[in-house]
Order: sequence, then C-alpha cells, then structure tokens
Amino acid sequence: MTKPTVKRSSLSGNAVAAVRHPTVVYMDGGSCSAIAEPAVIRGKLMGKTGYFGAGLLGVALATTVGAAAPVAAAGPAADRTDCVGLLVPATAGGHTVEQRCGDEARQTRARAVLIVTYYEHVDLNQGQSGQTRPVYGGGPCDAAGYTFTPPSWWQTHMSSISVLFGQNCRSFRVRNPAGDTAQWNYSVMYMGTAFNDNVNQVKVWAS
Repeated sequence: MTKPTVKRSSLSGNAVAAVRHPTVVYMDGGSCSAIAEPAVIRGKLMGKTGYFGAGLLGVALATTVGAAAPVAAAGPAADRTDCVGLLVPATAGGHTVEQRCGDEARQTRARAVLIVTYYEHVDLNQGQSGQTRPVYGGGPCDAAGYTFTPPSWWQTHMSSISVLFGQNCRSFRVRNPAGDTAQWNYSVMYMGTAFNDNVNQVKVWAS
C-alpha cells in the first residue's frame, strides 16, 4: 500500500521521550505538533486496551463474544471499519490478538476495556486515509500489563501508536524482528526508521 511521504531528520539511536497530552512530540528531532482534544480524537478512533483481571476476564470475554477463529491475517479487513482487536491469554504466556468485526466488535467494545490503538500511518493517521485498530482487553493495565504479537499484517503496516485512552495504560514498548526495542509514554507519532512498519511485539502497562 502506498504510504505518504514523510520527511524526518535522521534518528540518533532510538531516541525516546515521554509524550503527554495535549502536545505530541515527534521522536526524530524534536519537532512537535499539537493534536486535537480527546473528544475529537475519540471520534477519529472509530469507536475506539493485569493479570487477575486481564487473564480471567480475557478468557471470559473470548467465550462470551464468540469462539470463532480470528480473521485471517492477510489483511485487516481493509474494506471494513468496524473491526477491533481482543487480547486473549496465550497458552505460552502473554496474549494473542483476535480480530472481532461487526456484532462481535460491538460486544467487545461494550464488555472489554480499551488498551491500545495502533495506526497504519504516522501522526495517528490524522489527515490521511489509513487503517486504525483499537485493541481491547479483559481489564485495565497494571504493572504487569499486556504483551502481545500484532497480527502479521500489522507487523509490517504500523507507524504510530497511542495508549492515551487506554484504561490505566501509560507506557508501551515495541520490539522489531532484530530484537531492538524502544519505549514511549502515551503516544508516539512516528516510531522511527527502525520500527516503522517493522514491529513484532508490543507491551503496554501502567507505570
């Protein structure tokens, strides 16, 4: 998919800085851009996620919302805007993200809590046409948090992330296939060349 041309100064290592609402700071050279107030962003998030709560409630949610297998990872149902992710405990530890669309997505929004939202393009897709995926969990973030592998399509199409509206979520860390990691608070508008369209693990937690 053609992505917008973004001019950025070169990164100096994995520059990391906390990003606090309502001002969002780029991670590439100090330039900054104000973002809309929460009500405006919430409208853009298409309806817009701990282990006792996250694990047990995640299992219950997966059962209640439906045990159907996740949608195939070849794409994020690109012709639909009513899909969300649901974090379900994995047998090997951490969580997996199961895609829920239509009625299952509406049930997930009603019964789960928002943890993180990731975006196909930089700047949280503002002013651009791109995919947005809110991801829900069985309980608010805690110190242990949620660790998960994004669906395969998103591993090569993720450019910005926000936990601004996540329940008790503040910090997140991404990892790429080479094992490099970077950490931010609240939101990152551009993850830099090492992680742009190149993320195979995300961790979100309270701090």
